[in-house]
Amino acid sequence: STRGLELVGSFLPQHFSRDEAADTDRTWLAESLKLIREGTPDGSRPMVILSDQFDEPDRRAFSGQIQRHPETWLSPDRFETLINNLHRAAEMCRSAGFEVVVHPHAGTYIETADEIARVMDRIDPSLLGLCLDTGHFRFGGADPTQAVHDYHDLIRHVHIKDCRTKVMDDVKAEGKGLEEALRQGVFCELGKGDSGIDSVIEALRTHGTPAGSSSSRINTFVPRILPNPLSRSSERIASTSGASGSERSATRLARPLHPRGPPRQQLRQPPLASRAAIARRCSGVLPQQPPMIVAPASRISIACPAIVFGSAR
Repeated sequence: STRGLELVGSFLPQHFSRDEAADTDRTWLAESLKLIREGTPDGSRPMVILSDQFDEPDRRAFSGQIQRHPETWLSPDRFETLINNLHRAAEMCRSAGFEVVVHPHAGTYIETADEIARVMDRIDPSLLGLCLDTGHFRFGGADPTQAVHDYHDLIRHVHIKDCRTKVMDDVKAEGKGLEEALRQGVFCELGKGDSGIDSVIEALRTHGTPAGSSSSRINTFVPRILPNPLSRSSERIASTSGASGSERSATRLARPLHPRGPPRQQLRQPPLASRAAIARRCSGVLPQQPPMIVAPASRISIACPAIVFGSAR
């Protein structure tokens, strides 16, 4: 790219627990992989980020409080279906030449700490690894730092995002679900939530490169909320704050961050200088790496979108 951007990954949700949707989902997945491959700039190595689909009404209604509602849990048969379809999708992605991770996500059947553990116990690490999203892990009741310790050998992709448990408590008290939590800003500026970002970064430093990762790379995303390219004024702010050119990289989104979520004007973007500061704190997560983020193809991506671009080193 003339702007020095690199395609980092694509978020591709599927109805893993529903066999009746499998053929349609696989057709869409194959078409999406072809589109990603054709659109990938030279030098980019995008990762496929698989997720369970987040359109089940009961899971959206009780998202963030699933443990209290066993009627929303998967039956043993549907759990087996989820695992089988997840593996089949991962095989398709790897056959197309992509590294693959699964992203536990609010409003899906892989949301809570127990559900994540159950899936991690069953996935084939030769096919796919784990995407640790600190915001969604906290949203579902998991401890992101403990997840690093528990699953460090599976983590191959990291989204650094903050989550306010106070908002979740308020939404639960109101008897509302995922849409209301998003409307009230459950995902917030880095450092203003309860994801424990500093301790997550320290845990990643402790464990270093994940064993069994063929590419030995973790991409850490420092999210912004509004999907608008950085303005010239923002770039000037970055230059005066000491941020590097790579830390000033912009992001273009393929679709809105939260389908049916809050209006864009209600979402807040962390100041660029704050994002740059988080990037500097993330540097050195893996030993003997350049002081930017993590991994040999060291890059920072300031986003959490469907298709993510980051600056190439």
